[in-house]
Amino acid sequence: VTGAEAAFAGGAVTIDNTPNSALKVGTRVSFTALGRVAAVSGGPTAQIRIRIGAAGVGGTLTFDTAARTVADEDIISLEGYIDVRATGAGGTATGMCRYYISAADALASAAASEWAQDVAGSAAGTWTVAVDTTVDTAFTITGQTDGAGTDLMLESFRVSMEA
Repeated sequence: VTGAEAAFAGGAVTIDNTPNSALKVGTRVSFTALGRVAAVSGGPTAQIRIRIGAAGVGGTLTFDTAARTVADEDIISLEGYIDVRATGAGGTATGMCRYYISAADALASAAASEWAQDVAGSAAGTWTVAVDTTVDTAFTITGQTDGAGTDLMLESFRVSMEA
């Protein structure tokens, strides 16, 4: 994917961690996102990411869909969670994400277009990601495409926390 990565409008939620950290050991942060591909040209690919830490593309890469070929009105759906395992400036979290990118009329037969992964975009083995719980923590969904005229639309992005 050759285009610049950018945060979706309305795609960042910041958790206020100071002065008393909201993210503690055992805290689960769940997220869901729903979007669509509004228009494409030239059979482009798109890549969707969830980042934590700094807002925008500066956050730590946590989940990454990898490049997927998209078409007009394709549905993009992500859901997952991050569990805090250690706190502080060198804190860690673990989690999983399930995502779906496919044609709007193929939603009933999602098996071929559905993937799951652990944190840091690994299919196996990388089960932790760094998270600094001493500062405010942003959860940001970003997108990247390589086709001129590609328009990715974020319809909803929800982040919730439970201790």
